[in-house]
Amino acid sequence: MKILKSLPSKWHTKVTAIQEAKDLTKLPMEKLIGSLMTYEINLTKKLQEGEDKKKKNIALKATTKEEEEFE
Repeated sequence: MKILKSLPSKWHTKVTAIQEAKDLTKLPMEKLIGSLMTYEINLTKKLQEGEDKKKKNIALKATTKEEEEFE
């Protein structure tokens, strides 16, 4: 199917899985699109989770050191 060939390289694993698991001549277009949309949602979630892990909230505590003079 031309749709599968037009997808970007990051979709290669999904395209391969669809090609191996299904008879593309009998696969309805709606099911193919539904499968691709589900994959896109999951891929987006994983990318967002990865970005969230990169963001760290860091709290810094400021202290002052007072020196006492003994005479």
